[in-house]
Amino acid sequence: MKQQCTYHPTRTAHWLCPNCGKAFCPECVVKREKAGYSKNELLHFCPKCNMTVSWAGIANIVDPFWMRLPKIFAYPFAPGPLIFMAVITFFSMIFSDQGLVSGLIRFAVMGTMVKYSFAALKHTATGSLRPPAITKEVLSSDFDEVLKQLCIFLFVGTVFGFVTAKAGLALGILSLLFMLLSLPAMIILLVSTRQFFHAINPVLFVSLMFRIGWGYAIMCLFLLLLSGAPATVFHFISPMLPEKLSIFMAVFAENFYTLVSYHLMGCVVLQYHQEIGYEVEHKEFDDPSEDFQQTTVLDPEERVLKEVSRLVQEGNLQDAVNAVEKYLSNSPIKNRMLADRYFELLKMTRQTDKMVGYGSNYLDLLVRENDKAAGVRVFAECKSIKPEFEPTPSALMKIAGWVGETGKPESAIQLYNQLIKNHPQDPATPKAYFRAAQIFQDRLLKPDKCREILHALIQKYPNSEVAPMARKYMEGL
Repeated sequence: MKQQCTYHPTRTAHWLCPNCGKAFCPECVVKREKAGYSKNELLHFCPKCNMTVSWAGIANIVDPFWMRLPKIFAYPFAPGPLIFMAVITFFSMIFSDQGLVSGLIRFAVMGTMVKYSFAALKHTATGSLRPPAITKEVLSSDFDEVLKQLCIFLFVGTVFGFVTAKAGLALGILSLLFMLLSLPAMIILLVSTRQFFHAINPVLFVSLMFRIGWGYAIMCLFLLLLSGAPATVFHFISPMLPEKLSIFMAVFAENFYTLVSYHLMGCVVLQYHQEIGYEVEHKEFDDPSEDFQQTTVLDPEERVLKEVSRLVQEGNLQDAVNAVEKYLSNSPIKNRMLADRYFELLKMTRQTDKMVGYGSNYLDLLVRENDKAAGVRVFAECKSIKPEFEPTPSALMKIAGWVGETGKPESAIQLYNQLIKNHPQDPATPKAYFRAAQIFQDRLLKPDKCREILHALIQKYPNSEVAPMARKYMEGL
């Protein structure tokens, strides 16, 4: 049974702490860069006891390949592989005529497709479940792998011919069926050992088949179905499409199912890597279906947020508050989620004095993010605790406007008056005069009061940027 993350029960655990026994998903584990020359190498630590964690292993992370079939069939549906297969198919069609040159070109094109498929197999076997990028290195390096696979097919044909010549057609056909059944094991051995003679060694490939067990039989069944898929596609589409287009689609389907087949074998290597003797490292694992693919070190505030989330889930609210305040002692909070969590923690632990004390900084952050609902709510909460609470002038100016938008013009005017009274030299004060005058005119229908405020604005701040607007507004009264 798979282990789930201690703090996210719906997520699969990737890491296990040998000290406290807790399990963590990629979001929860703490990552740090290794010091020294290995700068890009990450170390993983338990967020609770700060001990090095161990990888949970592929068996705990990846579902058995027969449960991943929809994802396996969707594997080629990425821009790179689709374009690549279309180009391969196009060249196969162009050089489909008879002749030595065309035959050599077709062989090179087919070899390129096999080379990419084999690269996909190796890519998958190491734990990367994304198709490899279409690069010169992927398509051209180690091209002898294609020749080795061709030699494996020739080996299978040679065995069939030899047995048929020596023991008759019936035994020849039986030997051919056995060799075809063993073919995936030979290719897997070629991946794991890179040795042709190891791949065709009956002792090794038969032993491998038995070590994998029923999984090998299931894989062979699906490979058999995949081998017949292109012919089936051609049978159904040929009556509906022009001849050349139907042939193009059939060849494309053949390339498509070739890539799927090799990816399927890679999934088998990945799942049974211990039985096969193939090493898989956590740093190679990459599943595009995973919710969390964090491979970089988190910034300090995200680390604090992760620690706070863990402490809250464990019920240690005061420890969570202390963790935030330890960070606050060195730097202000810029992360909105961390700010929200800290304010809520202060509320939950009834630390009202700290709520009010942090309220001004929190409101500045909410104003920068233009969060009207949260800004009005937090301001009201701080005011209810401490009536004389006052945020920064710029925040107060913004909150006054938000309060007016919620249908409370009198409350908005009170806030503008508070700004005017307490911060007469602030750059926002002339705007506060003007907004208050507008409310008296447009919302409260008191033009005399509006004119009085505008006159005071022009008299006190004649050179402000809103003074011309105030003069023009007065002319229209």
